[in-house]
Amino acid sequence: SNAVILAGFPFTHTGDLKGATPDFNTDTVKCGDNNLGGAWFTFVGTGNGFSFELITVGTDSNFRSEISIFQGPCNTFECINNSGGSGANAVMNVNATTLAGAQYHVLISATQNPYEEISYRLTVQELA
Repeated sequence: SNAVILAGFPFTHTGDLKGATPDFNTDTVKCGDNNLGGAWFTFVGTGNGFSFELITVGTDSNFRSEISIFQGPCNTFECINNSGGSGANAVMNVNATTLAGAQYHVLISATQNPYEEISYRLTVQELA
């Protein structure tokens, strides 16, 4: 309910994971680790593809971060793509093909706690 809405592509958001807590249960084999705290984003598919670039920012190298893309309502997520990296200044890229009008959710997550020490930059582009 407090997810950042992705709109106006290309979209760039800089933030951190301060206050993040593990808050859902999903298929850990298909889409990352459900024990990670994270930041949520949401958007409506257009029928086009989207590219997502996540860059972790900072100097701490003792954590793993992930970006996961889900389709569907909050209680019935389906993982459609996931990428992970380790340490500061890691770059993760994922793509997703969307269905027009379908709801999508993006989760940026990390293994380190306290999460406030992990900053990131998310860039999303719609592919024609």
